[in-house]
Amino acid sequence: MSQPPPQAQSHVRALDHVRALSAFAVVIHHVEQAKAILGLPGVWLTPWVQSLGTAGVDVFFGLSGYVIT
Repeated sequence: MSQPPPQAQSHVRALDHVRALSAFAVVIHHVEQAKAILGLPGVWLTPWVQSLGTAGVDVFFGLSGYVIT
């Protein structure tokens, strides 16, 4: 009697962590944007924080598309 073949792992937990970090980067970006709009001092208002939003969205949607397919 043969055993059924093992199923492939369908969930990669490490990708969840990367997606969470990219979503957190987008939240930081939005908080800093809101501070700038309200005229509050921005602690992290530097060029690399400004690019966090774009990079975070790109990584999040890229990994989401990978996970879905």
